[in-house]
Amino acid sequence: LYQGTGIFRPWQFAEGTTNPILLEAAYEDLSAYWNEPARLRTGFKTTSQTVSVPVFFVKLNGVHHDHHTYFQLVQTLRQSKYHYFTQTTHIARLPEDQQAIFSLAFCLKADKTIDREALKNHKLYKPMLPYRDSMQKFILDKLDELFTAYDDNYFLFPLTDKERVLLMAAVFTADQKLLQLIEVYDFPSDIPKLIFYLNSRETFEAVDALLVGLLHLMGLDIIILSPNGGNNIELSIAKQFINTVQLEEFVQDLPLDETAAVDKGNGKKSLLQRLFSLK
Repeated sequence: LYQGTGIFRPWQFAEGTTNPILLEAAYEDLSAYWNEPARLRTGFKTTSQTVSVPVFFVKLNGVHHDHHTYFQLVQTLRQSKYHYFTQTTHIARLPEDQQAIFSLAFCLKADKTIDREALKNHKLYKPMLPYRDSMQKFILDKLDELFTAYDDNYFLFPLTDKERVLLMAAVFTADQKLLQLIEVYDFPSDIPKLIFYLNSRETFEAVDALLVGLLHLMGLDIIILSPNGGNNIELSIAKQFINTVQLEEFVQDLPLDETAAVDKGNGKKSLLQRLFSLK
């Protein structure tokens, strides 16, 4: 019934996977596509049970001269249906039990893929068991892909067993709100988003960068808002995998104004289009 129509049943690809396609983003592209579902983005396609999802991975350096307009932009980006917003690079929440973390190495096979039978008996995996089986499979498939078949030039540090077990632990014990982005992700539909507002000089620890890379590999939109324009994600992930967009000025200390009003207006242009036209 749906084949070849461009119409998809809800959760038609629940047993499938994603292939992220990095959008070549200019500032205006955020306006055009930020809130568009995957199926309406240029480059979207499906092949069997694989969904090719055009996604943003954007570093937005600097701010508008009019700071109120910039804060309106931030608030508008945060109005997306499914998003996780943070003001720190430290999104990985590792358990205190170091022995448990490093014992995850016994759940890796010789080829560095995950021994799923052994893993599901590991105590750090227990928080994952209540999630539906297809979501667990998707996460483990993507971990296997990152561990064995991902671009060797993506991360600017070696990917050893230490990094592998740290990432596994970070995923299995992650903030519930972060896991919920994966739980609600129906691939042709609304794309969940990871939004950073980084006002300090914080950089990404390896495990945090690995988690960002994994979420990108899953097909999430990622935007890093950096008022001071300093290096952060570029120190961990190669620049060619990130689209950097420059605004009008750098500001060294610009705490987020949570009270910035978002005027929805009555014109035909969307709010994002009106904000971006002020560039």
